[in-house]
Amino acid sequence: DYEIETNGRISYVRILGFIAAFILLIACINFMNLATAASAGRAREIGVKKVFGALRSRLMLQFVGETMLITLFSMVLALLMVNLLLPVFNNFADKVFRVEDVFRAGNVIWMVVIVVFVGFLSGTYPGVFLSAFEPIRVLKGDLSRGTRSSFTRKFLVVTQFTIAIVLIIATFVAFRQLNYLRTADIGLKKDNIIMLPVKGTPFVLQYDVFKSDLLNNKDIVSVTAVDYMPGVDHNSHEFKPEGFPEDQWQFFPALAIRDDFLKTFDIPIVAGRDYITKSQTDPDQGILINEAMVKHLGWKSNEAALGKKFSSLSGHEKVIGVFRDFNARSLRSKRTPLVLNIKEDDWQVRYFTQYIAVRIRDGVSPSVVLPAINSLWREYAPNHPFEYKMLSAEIEKLYNAEERTGRLAFVLSLLILFVATLGLLGLASFLAEQRTRELGIRKVMGASVKTIILLLTKEFMKLVFLSALVAVPVAWWLVTEWLSGFAYQTSIELWIFILAIGLSGGVAFLVTSVRAWHAATMNPVLALKYE
Repeated sequence: DYEIETNGRISYVRILGFIAAFILLIACINFMNLATAASAGRAREIGVKKVFGALRSRLMLQFVGETMLITLFSMVLALLMVNLLLPVFNNFADKVFRVEDVFRAGNVIWMVVIVVFVGFLSGTYPGVFLSAFEPIRVLKGDLSRGTRSSFTRKFLVVTQFTIAIVLIIATFVAFRQLNYLRTADIGLKKDNIIMLPVKGTPFVLQYDVFKSDLLNNKDIVSVTAVDYMPGVDHNSHEFKPEGFPEDQWQFFPALAIRDDFLKTFDIPIVAGRDYITKSQTDPDQGILINEAMVKHLGWKSNEAALGKKFSSLSGHEKVIGVFRDFNARSLRSKRTPLVLNIKEDDWQVRYFTQYIAVRIRDGVSPSVVLPAINSLWREYAPNHPFEYKMLSAEIEKLYNAEERTGRLAFVLSLLILFVATLGLLGLASFLAEQRTRELGIRKVMGASVKTIILLLTKEFMKLVFLSALVAVPVAWWLVTEWLSGFAYQTSIELWIFILAIGLSGGVAFLVTSVRAWHAATMNPVLALKYE
């Protein structure tokens, strides 16, 4: 809460870490699928080695070792790509990582662990699969392994597409939530509000004169001062509401303000009145609270709160007005009880005046007004550089972590879908090769290209449909859990699931159709001769 700027959230780093782990898992699954699908190329090698006395354990060790070497080579290529793409990533994620950061001792240890783990995981199943071939059957040309291996490959494909669909759904929901956060009504005006940081400047004590000069500009509607940016953050002050024992002071969220605060931010009074400018009694005797505070203290109504004692360390104030609730912080938290306390004593003004808020007319671009404000600034504070912030932009920055994570998750989701599609293509090629003779006979018997394409693609679309059945409840649970971290949530619409499934299914259908078309247009004479 007290950092110079909004930091990333560790939960989002973990999310991206999980996505990266899923990509690695899918890559391992693809390698296992493709290695077993290409078993025909090495079956005779294995058969000959077994005839000459090679043990199954040594054959398995050979395959795992080969996979380790491939994984090690992949790690070297990955590090080269990191070196090339790190500037792009820094710009994309708004971070400043260096190549030296990648080669820290802890990271190098993790790289070694990943190489060993991935190499062992990816090489074990193909090693078990290939080393189990019986030499006599292999040398006779019989490479069939029954339904068990076919089931395993299909299971791995379903796993890949399940992960892909879940992440695509989660990405759509994340972008929808981000858009909701940025467009939601937070209860105050945030557009066309210019915030001038004035701590330590002459404006702190010359506020009234500076405000008067600003209001001479026809494009400036209202001016006020405050200690924190409304909608971004707030302070906490000690108060003792009426009814509390003398020794039980409470900390409540609060903003220290100057006159015209409610007018500047377009916050309506729902009971009582606003502060009266230049009042002799309001700064010491009046206080404003919101509707949430009335409910929190158990007072019967907004009107019933008027006149209630609400003492602070500065004096014995009373409630003179109740204003409508607004979000003093980000939409991750609900609207809380809030106190607005006007400050006009010199020591209070010096301490609490952090920003001067300038509201400009709707439809007027800030670029039209800023030169005039800059000119006035130079008159009052020539030794202080002119700085300003737009309140709407500062509120949007509250969700930078969500935006960066959403963009990265979207790219990674597309990458997962691409890798899963490669796995499906490998399986399609393997099954089409296994059914070469069957397809040749069907063509000789008069089957059309369309019929054969539908025959082959139907089986793969069943796998995608099964993936969707598994992915939908998992995705629903994940996005519901994630949204529970926000007090204000977007709705989870049916079209998000339909779109994610349609995208995955469409890509799968396109890829398998191309491979099926290739198999369906093969010369049946060559197919039968091949078998």
